[in-house]
Amino acid sequence: MYQTDLWKYCTQKHCRDMLLSFRLLGNTSWPDEKVMACLYAVSNHTERHYRTVRIPKRDGTERRLLVPDKILMRIQKNILHHILDGYAVSGCATAYHKGAGVVPNAWAHTGKNVVVKLDIKFFREYFISYGS
Repeated sequence: MYQTDLWKYCTQKHCRDMLLSFRLLGNTSWPDEKVMACLYAVSNHTERHYRTVRIPKRDGTERRLLVPDKILMRIQKNILHHILDGYAVSGCATAYHKGAGVVPNAWAHTGKNVVVKLDIKFFREYFISYGS
C-alpha cells in the first residue's frame, strides 16, 4: 500500500472540501452537511447498499453478483468520472476503461491453444477479511 505523510498536513476542513469537490452524489441541492452525512453513512454500511442477483452460467450453475443500489452506483460512477478518469489503466487490464467489454476481452484469447477460465469464489469476503 502506498504511504504518504501528505494527510498529516490536511485539516478536517481540507478533507471535507476535497470530498465535496468530487460531487460524489451528483449535482444535488442538498446542503453540504447532508451530503457529508450521506457519504459517511454509505461508507460505513456498504453492505446495506448491495443486493444479490443470481444469473445462470452456461454449465447450469448460477453466478452470484452483488449489485449496488442507486445511491452507491451514483457514488461509484462519480468517483470514476470526477477522480479516476484521466489516469492510465495498466495495459494488462482488460476492464475498467472505455471500450472494455466481453467481446474485446475475448479477442485477446482467439486462436490460443489454452485458455484458463476461473472464478474467484468469495472474493468480497476474502478482501474484507484480509484487506489490502
